[in-house]
Amino acid sequence: MLVKFTLVQNDLTVIYTPKIAAKYLGAFPDAPGLLLQYYVVNDHGLYRYTLESMDEKIPPLSLFMIPADYQKISLKAFMEKSANTGNSSIPNN
Repeated sequence: MLVKFTLVQNDLTVIYTPKIAAKYLGAFPDAPGLLLQYYVVNDHGLYRYTLESMDEKIPPLSLFMIPADYQKISLKAFMEKSANTGNSSIPNN
């Protein structure tokens, strides 16, 4: 697919695959497929992005689950526990 940018003199070739939805590249969600090579023009210049590799894996469901050893505590208990560790990045009010 050829693309024309107003700030660039030449047409640029964009490569995409219609087999993968464009939604995985947030910058161009309306593209006809996942862009494998594309360009971005801004005040700093012309940038070419190229997909160099892709590893299609189905992540394990456990990746999205809350670990069994996690504890649900109140915000007050969390603040107290954080204040007592000495390494807290939460400021004391």
